[in-house]
Amino acid sequence: MQPPEWKPNIPLTQTPSPWWFWGTAIFLGVMVGFTAIGAAISALVPYDYIANQIDSVEDPGPYPEDGNSDEQERWNQSKEEYDFSQALQEMMTGLEQEKPLHLTIAALTSTLGIVAIYLLSQQHRMGFNIAYAWVIVSAIGQIVQSIRMIEFYQLIPAEESISVPLQIGSQIGGVLVCNLIYLSVLVVCAINSKGIPFEESGFHESWL
Repeated sequence: MQPPEWKPNIPLTQTPSPWWFWGTAIFLGVMVGFTAIGAAISALVPYDYIANQIDSVEDPGPYPEDGNSDEQERWNQSKEEYDFSQALQEMMTGLEQEKPLHLTIAALTSTLGIVAIYLLSQQHRMGFNIAYAWVIVSAIGQIVQSIRMIEFYQLIPAEESISVPLQIGSQIGGVLVCNLIYLSVLVVCAINSKGIPFEESGFHESWL
């Protein structure tokens, strides 16, 4: 009896679960839905109308250097109210002017998300690549919007808000952390969607 011919172990791949595709598609669907809701709210809020409805405080004029302490105190209070009303009106007007940018970013990210959802629902691996692009574009858009908000934060009186650099830094940091988590989840799903490779055991070989 001759010994059996030696055969190398051939790596096999376990059939991946389709839920790696469907789960990612569901996740993207939820995120795209939130983006659409946010864009709809931004489009419907009449910032220009709100700006026109803000009661304008009369300019108190020059500081009464020759006035008594009561007159100077009343001027300081009137000046604060005037500056705040003007800043609020400018902020509402600026938010109205930013609408096209916000809606453009939302439309672009939503389009990428919808394409990725369709491909993933068909279990097409290209869907993961589109999902990566969705994360990157979404992160860039959120950072751009955060930077554009700097001038609005600067309109708020210093005593009414925390440091502007701290606000912007915390926003950008939060955007980066969240999107890195999203990207990590997508990478894990993409890797597992390929199936888990393993070598066939020698005990499964038949001896002749």
